[in-house]
Amino acid sequence: MHCHFAFHVSPFTSLSRVLAGDTIHHGDHVAEKAMAGLVLGVRVPAPPGWVDTADTMVRRDIRLLVQSRPARFGTAKGYGFVVQEGVEPAADSIRIPGTPLVLERGRPVRITVVNRLDEQTAVHWHGIELSSYPDGVPGWSGMGPRVMPPIAPGDSFMAEFTPPRSGTFIYHTHAHELEQMAQGLVGSLLVVEPGTRPDPAREATLLMSADGPPSEHARGWVNGSWTPAPIVVPAGRPFRLRLINIHPDVRLRTRLVRDSTPLTWRLLATDGADLPALQATARAADWLSGPGMTQDVEIRVARGDRVAVEVRAPFVDAPWALRVPVVAR
Repeated sequence: MHCHFAFHVSPFTSLSRVLAGDTIHHGDHVAEKAMAGLVLGVRVPAPPGWVDTADTMVRRDIRLLVQSRPARFGTAKGYGFVVQEGVEPAADSIRIPGTPLVLERGRPVRITVVNRLDEQTAVHWHGIELSSYPDGVPGWSGMGPRVMPPIAPGDSFMAEFTPPRSGTFIYHTHAHELEQMAQGLVGSLLVVEPGTRPDPAREATLLMSADGPPSEHARGWVNGSWTPAPIVVPAGRPFRLRLINIHPDVRLRTRLVRDSTPLTWRLLATDGADLPALQATARAADWLSGPGMTQDVEIRVARGDRVAVEVRAPFVDAPWALRVPVVAR
């Protein structure tokens, strides 16, 4: 259990190591090496006789490549998750954010993570209940002799799990977080009901992330852009927005606005959990989020109404804002 502001759980917050003059290496989360700050380890043993029934089911296979491109952010490299479909893509082809992963509730999946970087990495399936070993925290996930190692350059790791509920989740690196997350290793992870797929005519995902290494000029991106594409919605009909904040270190305020006036939306789910009817109500379209949070909302926009989703970072030294137009047709 940890704070999701990346710096708050980095080895740079380890006062004892700094005083001892230790070299800080933050790719492996073994407690004595790199777990520091606002973090608490919790061990949950399996009950006697427990058997994972998913072991007897046919798993869906996904091959997830972790790649980089030199000089993507000035002199700094960019990172990206790419799902292989057909021929293996070039090692310097990246997507920011990564390829959206769409899984089915109750259907076992086997995700082979292939590290094509020149450094170690790991992938965490944020918000999904699964057994510890494939959870993606190197040096910590697992128990006893079976603990997940970092994924070394040129190596791979097989994560097997079964999503127990549908919802909006995230996948992201859990090694060198201050660099790898800020420079691209984040992506949306949607779990849908069996036999269904996300329908772009009825829903859209907005993933808010960093736009490169921290600097005095850093802002953020929505879906990997400072000028995200408009959201096209059916006029007057319900439309689902899946909102994801996976910026490493910034709180964001997301609103549905007409000019600068907040409108209303209906809250459907938070952090991947559907809300009961008493809470799934209309309210001011204003969501203050921290890193690692998700929220699903329903909007209705009349034809010709000029509205937008506004994403602001009001609590940083150089506040910034982005707007995503909403077009009703």
